[in-house]
Amino acid sequence: MEEGDNRFRPTAGIEFVAPSGLLGTIMAYGRKFGPVTEQTVILSGGQPLDLFGGKTFQGIVGISVVSETTEIKATTEIKATTEVKATANATSNTTNAAQRDQSTNIGALFGIRGQIYSIKGITFAGSWESHVYPPGFSVIALSTGRKQLLTLNVGVSL
Repeated sequence: MEEGDNRFRPTAGIEFVAPSGLLGTIMAYGRKFGPVTEQTVILSGGQPLDLFGGKTFQGIVGISVVSETTEIKATTEIKATTEVKATANATSNTTNAAQRDQSTNIGALFGIRGQIYSIKGITFAGSWESHVYPPGFSVIALSTGRKQLLTLNVGVSL
């Protein structure tokens, strides 16, 4: 997953294909660095469009919903000063400060996919998808503007 500004993230996902051809995908990724934890979940649904008159290459158009959570857990030290017999002594108390930000956005899904190989109900495919979200309230940070995904898929017919 590429989130803009060349921020690449490894992503895990599951894709469902209905007999009618409609696609449903759920993807999740996250990372933890120091006191910061980031988690993102994308749920999308799309309609494949046949390109070049066959099923080998398809375009995808659909809707996408993203939920992003960023949590910062930090320990801050608060020093209280007390005077004992005209002498200043410093004592420290440790408290936990936490900040959590959660945002959800709805946008559009556009993509191209191609079937690489298929044998006995097992399909190997690749796709490039772009999930585009209006900036909404995050117009200043642009944190939910776009997500791009380059995938290699292995599918099994049930």
